[in-house]
Amino acid sequence: MNNKLKNSKGVTLVTLIVTIIVLLIVSNVTIYSVKNNLGIEKLKNMQNDIENLSDKISAYYNQYGTLPIINEEYTNINEIKDAGLISATVDKGKFYIIDLSSLENLTLTYGKDFKNIKNTSDKNTLKDIYIINETSHNIFYVKGIKSDGEMYYTNYTSDQVDKEAVDIKYIDNIKVPDRYTYIGKTENNEIQIKDNEGNIYIWTNVNEIITSVPEGININTNETEKFINSVNAYKGYYKNNNSVVYIPLDEKWSTKGDGEFKYKDKTGKTITIPSGFCVSQVKGEDEISKGLVIKNNNTDDRYVWVEVPKTIYDTAQSEKDYENIEKDMQEYAKDYRADNYSDNWYSGCGIENSTEYLNLKNQMLKSVYEKGGFWISQYEIGADTIATSTSTSKNPRSKADMYPYTYVTCAQAQQLSTNMESSNLTSSLLFGIQWDLTLKFIEENNGKTKNLIKENSTTWGNYQDAIFTIYKGSYSVDGGKNYTAVSQNYTKTNVVSNVLITTGATSRNCALNIYDLSGNVFEFTLEKTSDSSNPCVIRGGYFGISGSVFSAYSHQYKAINGSAENCGFRTTLY
Repeated sequence: MNNKLKNSKGVTLVTLIVTIIVLLIVSNVTIYSVKNNLGIEKLKNMQNDIENLSDKISAYYNQYGTLPIINEEYTNINEIKDAGLISATVDKGKFYIIDLSSLENLTLTYGKDFKNIKNTSDKNTLKDIYIINETSHNIFYVKGIKSDGEMYYTNYTSDQVDKEAVDIKYIDNIKVPDRYTYIGKTENNEIQIKDNEGNIYIWTNVNEIITSVPEGININTNETEKFINSVNAYKGYYKNNNSVVYIPLDEKWSTKGDGEFKYKDKTGKTITIPSGFCVSQVKGEDEISKGLVIKNNNTDDRYVWVEVPKTIYDTAQSEKDYENIEKDMQEYAKDYRADNYSDNWYSGCGIENSTEYLNLKNQMLKSVYEKGGFWISQYEIGADTIATSTSTSKNPRSKADMYPYTYVTCAQAQQLSTNMESSNLTSSLLFGIQWDLTLKFIEENNGKTKNLIKENSTTWGNYQDAIFTIYKGSYSVDGGKNYTAVSQNYTKTNVVSNVLITTGATSRNCALNIYDLSGNVFEFTLEKTSDSSNPCVIRGGYFGISGSVFSAYSHQYKAINGSAENCGFRTTLY
């Protein structure tokens, strides 16, 4: 009995020990399995982040020609390098922190350190961030994810590292032309490209605005204007000992929206685009502070955004505080205002009475206050037929290569402007304050200096003493009665004093994408002079006088019934 009991106890003890061992094994397996599953889940989250970032960055890159990055090299990449994930062939460029604030509708699991980026002096101390290689566009998570005992930093492993060179489309915000390949930089940090035959071209910086082809460079005459526009937009061109390569500025527009939509440029600024319009994607025309260009999808009319900073309002308290809004605007643009000129109604301005005038002006003031600016026609308003003293029924358009719409009175110009756009927008002649704000916008954003705007505008306008060459459009030496189409080129000298040109004929006469604001033809505004006999106001000068006499700033009297070959107009939208 005792022996049986002893044996029974022994069996029980052995069973207990075995059970405990089994439970421990199962427990460890379970813990391992949970940990492993958790690691796999984290890895999947990181990979999803990278895929999401890759899609957003690709779209951003295609739109702006640059990467959304914090412009400070990130060097804390030793762990990623030690993991064998950096390709000597592909990842040849620098690494930068991805600027998450530039990417819209982005949801990420990781990258939380980005919120501390502005308050961190040494950005290399941040690890919970995503970085990108400027050459390969490969994305890495610096902190990494541990799964099954291994560390992962991107969405591929070390044995999947790409050894093939990447076909880069932009470098340093400069486009690599089609059929050319980026091959790296010189010892002087100059961009190098090569063609299919192995010819190498080096990027040449041009920091000043050019109006003619630099010496020593041969360009086909029919390509001259394209070359000049490209150099001014990209601030340079590619060249070798024998030839040059430049980047054509082909028209490219955003997708048409069903209604109003928000546009965000590469600087992070946003603006509301009116219904029925799309935004230029051409370099130099796609930035809000540099003269953003839009076009009407139905008429093809082009307009430029004139930014008016919301910080200028020291006294205005609301969007309906019209008097103080106007005062703040006048103070901001005071350098371009003049005595004896005011935005007040008079009979003959094209608006029926003072009440309607005031309502229109208040509508403009409110819109500029709320929206932070207004739209101005990119060109002097033109028509596809030559203006005469008896015809004012032509279709007015804000487009290049049109005949200036002259021989109109102020009232006729206002009526034509009113009918330029659809019912969802208000269009009119510019009020005087809008002309002043446009000049201030050009000055503030380095379009032209105050002296070139106010004292002498000859160098950027069509005046009697201006000398320039045009490569497109038409010109008239008899005040617009007859025009001669440009075949290859036409050079205007100050010997031939009075030459009228079609709208937008040369980028020389352009500031922040606004053409011919100075010279070519006077432009009516809705200002009033103190001269009761000549209450109408024309601004900007014209082709038959010096740019030092009538600059872009200049004001001139005009009679109510006054119309001439040297007087046209421009339209605003709000």
